[in-house]
Order: sequence, then C-alpha cells, then structure tokens
Amino acid sequence: MAHHEGSSKGSGNDDDLTKWLNDLAQGNKAAADKLMPVIQRELMKIARNRLRNERANHTCRTNDLVNDLYIKLFGGNPPEFADRSHFYAIAAMNMRWILGDYARRRKRRADGQDDVATWDDKLILGSDHSWSQIAALNRALEKMETLYPRQAQVAEKRIFAEMSDAEIGRALGISAKTAGRDWKFARAWLYKEMGGQGDPPPEK
Repeated sequence: MAHHEGSSKGSGNDDDLTKWLNDLAQGNKAAADKLMPVIQRELMKIARNRLRNERANHTCRTNDLVNDLYIKLFGGNPPEFADRSHFYAIAAMNMRWILGDYARRRKRRADGQDDVATWDDKLILGSDHSWSQIAALNRALEKMETLYPRQAQVAEKRIFAEMSDAEIGRALGISAKTAGRDWKFARAWLYKEMGGQGDPPPEK
C-alpha cells in the first residue's frame, strides 16, 4: 500500500492543495487545471497498489479505477476535505468499495443475476458512516495489512465484496471455518482500533 502522506510534486503548498480540492468539489474548473496533474499521479500510485492485491485477471485497470473514483468523489454531493492526507485516505477507501463492487457484480453474473452497480456506502462496524469514519477505517485497515495481512484480506472481502466465509476461504485458500475466525478477530480489532469500547455491535 502506498503511503499517501508523502510529498507531491507540483506547485502550491498543502493549504493550496486543500483549497483546490474543495474548489474542485464545487465544480471550479480553474482549480481542476491546477489540481488534476498533482492528484492524478498520487491516485494512479494508490490504484496500482490496490490492484496488486486483486486477482491477476481482474477486469478493472488502473485508469478505470481512478476514473470510477472521480465519479464517486466529485459527482453528486462531494465532501469537503480537511487536508491532503484526509483526501487520499478517503480516496483509498473508496477504491476498496469500487473493487468490492466489481467483485459483487462478478458474483451476480456467475449466479445468473442482473449485472448492476451497487454503491454500498455503509460500514459494517457501526451505523451510518461519515467521511471521518471512512478515513479512520482506511487507516485501521492499512495498519492491519501490516500486522495481520491474512485477516486484513478477509476483512476487505467481507466488508467491501460482501463475500461469505466459504467464498473467502476459496479465494484465499483457507477453510471457511478459518475465514470465519479471521473475520471475528478482524472485526473486533478494527472496532477497537477505531476507538470502540467493549465488543463491536451485532452485525446487520
């Protein structure tokens, strides 16, 4: 996973970047001219790293992932970004959701169901999400990828692709029982890492 708090090439300091991000979210084309070359490089790097964790014959390519991200972040009612690290954390998290959506659509096709996109903007670990929760979950998952890589893979497939224990087991070459144990551990670990007290709430 790329560390997206590193320096970016291009003009302007972090305050300028944050202002351009929020101007871009409001449809300011002049901000887009200044901002897009900067964030494009960073987002392509994050997308390449995310796709390395996917299957080799994945139908989503780096450019596709970044283009889908633009639509998701800047279409509709885009958020305001606190700073550049907040933006890149939200971008990385939304890439996880986009890839999870690809996986759900692939599963529906295999099951003979309609191939329709479903943006599933909810956090299994709590109730309704906020952008700050999204950024916090992304940071927690990145930490888990370093400390507990297999459990992080299980969590990602469960949260974003909505895969069952059996499906995760087949994808990762482990038993369904192991996948279930890994998810129970990952869910509790993520909940505590994000500041939860006691046991995580029941799954919905």
